[in-house]
Amino acid sequence: MNGYARIVDLVSEQTGISVETVMDRCRSVPIFNARALAMYLIWNTRSQDMADRRTTTVSTIARYFQRDRATVVNAIQRTEDRVRASEDYAGQVRNLRRGLEA
Repeated sequence: MNGYARIVDLVSEQTGISVETVMDRCRSVPIFNARALAMYLIWNTRSQDMADRRTTTVSTIARYFQRDRATVVNAIQRTEDRVRASEDYAGQVRNLRRGLEA
């Protein structure tokens, strides 16, 4: 399983929304939030390895999710806003990051 798929799988487990649904075109709020969280985690958990930083771009995330770049940027920004606004949500994101490190 590649890094992107692993993140989507963890988000799926955390949210109870299937991987197929997260990857689908559905725009309902819970599904959008799960997809946005996965995009955010992919963007923000890039390793310190410079090669990884060069290969994980907004464009590569957009291609993976079959979305356009503006959608990815919007999803990342909205998730960042949610993390700043809610300590509970920020805690959930920290827990997911720990799961990625395991």
